[in-house]
Amino acid sequence: MNDFRMEICFIQKKGLALSDKVKGQMSQLFGKQADFFIDTKEKDNMEIATIEIRGKGTWENEEQLISYIEEHLELEILTSIYGYSVQVYPNKKGCSHCG
Repeated sequence: MNDFRMEICFIQKKGLALSDKVKGQMSQLFGKQADFFIDTKEKDNMEIATIEIRGKGTWENEEQLISYIEEHLELEILTSIYGYSVQVYPNKKGCSHCG
């Protein structure tokens, strides 16, 4: 298992319960393998939800993690993504003999 960290910003018209949908989707995608921190703002009749996710998974690089999200996230939420940053950190724990 590798560690990962990502931050995703979503923007949608106000009143569509964006932050609740984002929380629900991310919980389905990552379950108990990740911790979520979400910040929500409103500006110019838009809801802006930024979520930070830290956890563990089998993804070996950023591209695999992004592909997983693209394949499993509902289209309504996927099309609300404004920007993101993703890092995957290989887990290199172990002794010097077994890696």
